[in-house]
Amino acid sequence: MAEVLEAKLSSDVVTADSQRAQVLSAMQELGIPASTSNGILIVEPQAEQIEQARDLMVRLGFSAEDITTVDPSAVDMDEEL
Repeated sequence: MAEVLEAKLSSDVVTADSQRAQVLSAMQELGIPASTSNGILIVEPQAEQIEQARDLMVRLGFSAEDITTVDPSAVDMDEEL
């Protein structure tokens, strides 16, 4: 895995649930692993899917500035949804 994308879910519970459901569903359709942990959306695209995943997150309401790239070894994946 080349990179992991993270974005903070909305502080509003209803909005966060909507964001979570939309992104997890959309990523699942594309075969891209996604989960949440402590209010953070975690998306694990393959190298060739990074831009596609980032573009989809922006279309679903995340600002490009809110999406960060992190080292895969630093991600805690204990809260699978």
